Amino acid sequence: MKINLKDIEYIEGLGDYVKIFAGGSPVLTQVSMKTMEEKLPRTDFLRVHRSYIIPVSKIDFIRKNIISIKGKEIPIGEHYNEQFFKIISNNKIIE
Repeated sequence: MKINLKDIEYIEGLGDYVKIFAGGSPVLTQVSMKTMEEKLPRTDFLRVHRSYIIPVSKIDFIRKNIISIKGKEIPIGEHYNEQFFKIISNNKIIE
């Protein structure tokens, strides 16, 4: 099954699987988060938690350590916090 990158809302890791949310029903595939992260363009997608990868363009808002995308609240992990806010600030997504 092919999924357009522009349709991806977020990706959630589930052990040796990932669930890709892209509009309709989520797609479950057997691949690790690390492999998925390596396959996605780094300019468009960020790993923000050990269990989540998001497309930067889909961020609705950021509140403290929570990202909102289409009503889904995604936590920003401590390990990813500094890098995430550095990239977001450099890209002028937040002031």
